[in-house]
Amino acid sequence: MGMGKTIQAISILAYMHETIKIKQPHLIIAPKSTISNWMREFKVWAPFFRVVNLIPTAEFRDDILREKMQPGMFDVCVTTYEAVTICKSALMKRNFHYVIFDEAHKLKNSDSIIAQTSREIPSHSRLLLTGTPLQNDVGELWSLLNMLMPAMFTSKDEFKEWFDFSRYEADNEAKMQMVKKLHTILKPFMLRRTKKDLATKLPDKIEINISV
Repeated sequence: MGMGKTIQAISILAYMHETIKIKQPHLIIAPKSTISNWMREFKVWAPFFRVVNLIPTAEFRDDILREKMQPGMFDVCVTTYEAVTICKSALMKRNFHYVIFDEAHKLKNSDSIIAQTSREIPSHSRLLLTGTPLQNDVGELWSLLNMLMPAMFTSKDEFKEWFDFSRYEADNEAKMQMVKKLHTILKPFMLRRTKKDLATKLPDKIEINISV
């Protein structure tokens, strides 16, 4: 949190809209707890966007889809992961330019319903945002890369075979070479920042253990 992911994502969409002149709508998928923050930040930083909050409950979704999300009526749709599953058929009829996934580590299980459904939404580009570090699970990493570039990262089994660290448990040098190779592959797809990159005067964390 606090890394500026939301503002950076909005700035990308604003650049597309103002400079590149792309008028195709965008879709932002986020946890329910962050929806109000997305709506507020759009209002502050890019008020020219026509932003629709797609609420998936039956009493709201039909009216929103019919009255606010017709072609030419909106620029950005902000909705939840649950709504993507519920409104799948309606969203698949729209052709989005950017689909942005907030808290994208929710997609690390490629067999989950939300991961499979998200892959079916038509889009020109995809952007994954997460402040949660990836664990040492090559299969989960493949799931995120496959979401970004399905034509390049096609086979989970092959990817896991390429980066099978268990083969080098006793050979640290070979393991480090594999890590470097993996980092080289990831570099074109990942922009990583830390708190120190953004807040240069942030003091080092002090950890105090108190026994009681």
